[in-house]
Amino acid sequence: MEDVIHVDEKLFDMTTVNRRYVLLPDEAVSTRRVRSKCHIPKAVVLAAVAMPHSDPRAGAFSDGKIANNLHWRGL
Repeated sequence: MEDVIHVDEKLFDMTTVNRRYVLLPDEAVSTRRVRSKCHIPKAVVLAAVAMPHSDPRAGAFSDGKIANNLHWRGL
């Protein structure tokens, strides 16, 4: 059971069609134009974790986090 790596991916929308913002008095309003909900840019976060382990001969310790990558995807 110690040689198991868990991989997870999550898909996030970069914006939504209806979103409310609180702006400062000197801040400009940003415009977001989306033709359809299907054309919203997306970001994929991929993470991989494993069991923490140490190597006493090398004096190294790993916390189990292998990768945490962010990938942009324009759909």
